[in-house]
Amino acid sequence: MTKTEIFAELERRLGPLDEPIKRAVEAALELLRQPDDDAPSVPPLVFQGENPPFAEMANLPEEERIRIMDELADLNHDWLERKRVELGARWMIVVDGEVLAYGPTLANYPSQQEMREMCEKTGKMLLLHEAPLLIEERAPWHPTIYAADSYPTLPITFTGNNRSVDVVADFDTGSCDVCVNADV
Repeated sequence: MTKTEIFAELERRLGPLDEPIKRAVEAALELLRQPDDDAPSVPPLVFQGENPPFAEMANLPEEERIRIMDELADLNHDWLERKRVELGARWMIVVDGEVLAYGPTLANYPSQQEMREMCEKTGKMLLLHEAPLLIEERAPWHPTIYAADSYPTLPITFTGNNRSVDVVADFDTGSCDVCVNADV
């Protein structure tokens, strides 16, 4: 907002301003423009480290690849989240602090082939960062028949036609749509 716009808004709210009031407003605006020397300086967030070489990572066991990429993601968590929010992205692919691809939904998520081509082109393993899935963080988890394995669930009650049906939605199927018979 310019000084002229500020004066116009003040006069709209308060009525005509006399010269001493205008000088006081100008002095206050000048004070606001000056840096606050007492404020602690916060260093800008920068991407730390580098994505590992794709050729080396391809020869490692999957658990080791996951561990290395998780360490890089943890080291850069704040940077990744800030960049994801700035872009309005649901997901993004990063190499050495450069966002190669991103999307607001999963509809344009790259295929395995497209990601492999990005790896080959950059020579680096891709760092994939996604928005947190809040349902998985807050939902109750149901164990499977496998040791140390479970999936998130959400109890839902559908009510209509003087009846109600309780169901437990399973969020481990990869389905992003749920269909319910309206006659039930």
